[in-house]
Amino acid sequence: MKEMFRTAGDEASKYGLQFNAAKCIAMSILIASKPKTYKVSTAESFQIGGGPIRQLGPTEHFRYLGVHFSPLGFRKPGGTLVRELANIASAPLKPQQRLKILRCFLVPRFYHQLVLSRCHLQTLKSLDRQVRAAGRKWLRLPKDVPIGYFHARCLDGGLGIPSFRTAIPALVHSRLSDMAESSCAAVRGVFCHRSVQASIRWAETALSFHGRPLIDQEARGKYWASLFHQANDGKELSECARVRASHSWVDRNSAALSG
Repeated sequence: MKEMFRTAGDEASKYGLQFNAAKCIAMSILIASKPKTYKVSTAESFQIGGGPIRQLGPTEHFRYLGVHFSPLGFRKPGGTLVRELANIASAPLKPQQRLKILRCFLVPRFYHQLVLSRCHLQTLKSLDRQVRAAGRKWLRLPKDVPIGYFHARCLDGGLGIPSFRTAIPALVHSRLSDMAESSCAAVRGVFCHRSVQASIRWAETALSFHGRPLIDQEARGKYWASLFHQANDGKELSECARVRASHSWVDRNSAALSG
């Protein structure tokens, strides 16, 4: 490895390039003395550009392609979501503005890292609970508000907040399924790999609710609408889509709202 770093530095210098060791990090995972046990080495073992490369500690993490990694693997975004929700809550904003930021900016912001990382359904459910708790607090809603009210579309009488539980498996399925239609033969070959097929099966299983597939966006919208309208609090809003004035205020430009 040291020889590879030296060779890379020499080749880069031929083109007038130089590595900055201060901006580089390394992660060394070694086999420990006990069976099936590993340890993270923090000793500076590598150099590049004339300087040592800092070793990543066992509790540190780094970001690569929008996904946070640590020596333990993918880093869950739960703590980050809590901080972002707290930042929105502390800002001098109207409730409608907070809802707009949550629905259109904050929740979609986590799509990339959740799709590329291996997250469990329990993690997605936990993120949804955090989002609903924040929305319930901002809008001063009672605790017995149906879950469908938060995730049902605005035209169905809901708040239109995307659900991680259904959105992430759908995005994983769409991303991997599109590989089969790629013009590149290598990408089509990767589509047949067992890990890709396993991820597709996971997404399909996650999107099956009581035998009802929710692969496409329209099906997911109808699912949340039916879940909301089946509740006593949402039954009267089953005809909401026919009257635009009854739901347009939720998605209206927040700057035009008073209060």
